[in-house]
Amino acid sequence: MPSRRRSKTYSSKLARRMSIKESLQKTDLTVGIDRQIEKRVLRKFDLHIIPLMTFMFLCSSMDLSNLGNANSDNIEGDLGMKGNQYNILLSIWYIPVVLFGPPMNILTKK
Repeated sequence: MPSRRRSKTYSSKLARRMSIKESLQKTDLTVGIDRQIEKRVLRKFDLHIIPLMTFMFLCSSMDLSNLGNANSDNIEGDLGMKGNQYNILLSIWYIPVVLFGPPMNILTKK
């Protein structure tokens, strides 16, 4: 008995998947897009977003290089850090970079 239920449930799920897949294949999403408007919108995005992203990249690379330069210039002694406190500082600093870097890259590619 349980095998019949499973097969009916599986076949109904499979039928739903097939109908969704067929309806997506029949749908034409490119109808109604004006190429001239698309070019203008993309040009506006490029003119506004690329300079902002360049500036953000510059600030990010300056932050990362400044941390290395500060360590070379004895920041540990100036701030009274002992042991591995500088390493903990770097770990805390890189957590947002690692967590938010990939999603931001994905968003900028869309």
